[in-house]
Amino acid sequence: VYIQVYLITVSFVWIRGVSFTEEALFRFAMRRFSYVLKWAGVVIVISMLIVRLPLLLAYFMNIPDVLDYLPWERLVMSVLIILFSSVQISLVLHNENLPEAIRAHWLFLRQNAGRFGWFLLIAAMHFFLLMAADAIVRGAIADRTVALIIWKVIYVFARGLLTGWLLAAWVCLFRQCETGRINQESWIRY
Repeated sequence: VYIQVYLITVSFVWIRGVSFTEEALFRFAMRRFSYVLKWAGVVIVISMLIVRLPLLLAYFMNIPDVLDYLPWERLVMSVLIILFSSVQISLVLHNENLPEAIRAHWLFLRQNAGRFGWFLLIAAMHFFLLMAADAIVRGAIADRTVALIIWKVIYVFARGLLTGWLLAAWVCLFRQCETGRINQESWIRY
C-alpha cells in the first residue's frame, strides 16, 4: 500500500510540475499513508471474508472443491477494487476520511463514467496483450531454462513498467477530471 501511495504522490507532483527531493516526497507519502490505511483495512477484511475464510473453514469442515471457489472470489475482489478505484487516490490527495472519499468516488463516477470506462478498457487491453505475449513466448521457449529465466526478467520489468505507466495515466485522468481541465486541453503536454 505504501508503494502505491508513493507512486501516486510521485505521479501527482510530476503532473503539477513541482520540484521535490526524494526525502521530502518520502515524508509526504508517509503522512498520506495513514489516511489510506483505512481503505486498505476494508479491502483486507473483505478479502479475508471472501477469499481466506473458505480456505480456513476447509481445515475444520468438509467443503468439497474449496479451491474451485477461489477464482470467483478473486474475481469479486478484483471487481470490487476496480469499482472503488478512485477511493485510494482521493485519500492520498485530499486528506479525507473514508466516508467522504467514498462519496467523492461515486460523484467522480457519475460525472466521468465514460472516461473511466475507456480507461479501464485501454488498461485491460494492455494487460491482455502483455499476458498474450507471455503465453506466446513461454510456448516458444518450451524447456530452455536460460531463455525462460531471461524472459521472466523481461516480463516482470515490462509488467512493472506498464503498471507504473497506467498508474500515472490514472492519476492524470483523475486530476484532470477533478479539476475540470479534461475538456479544456486537446493535446498532451510534456
